[in-house]
Amino acid sequence: MRVPPLTTRRVPPEALEVIILAAGRGSRLGRLGADTPKWLLDIGGATIADRQLAGIEAAAGHVPGGLGSVRVVTGHASAAIRAFAAARPDHDL
Repeated sequence: MRVPPLTTRRVPPEALEVIILAAGRGSRLGRLGADTPKWLLDIGGATIADRQLAGIEAAAGHVPGGLGSVRVVTGHASAAIRAFAAARPDHDL
């Protein structure tokens, strides 16, 4: 069975939004996720957030015209994630 593409029309790059899901509690991480949201955990010298944002920046260079905004879906510990985003004026979070 051949699956048809979702769309055949070109989408302007500014309409391409990146959605990051950062709403989980990280309960399976035990003590690691007790005080820090999973998205903000330091893994090998960089947070998961930093790693994802770097990947998005790298990918944007391959999209003609770049990408639109980056949206972060929060839930648990949203205040910490908002503070992280506020401290990153170089990103449109």
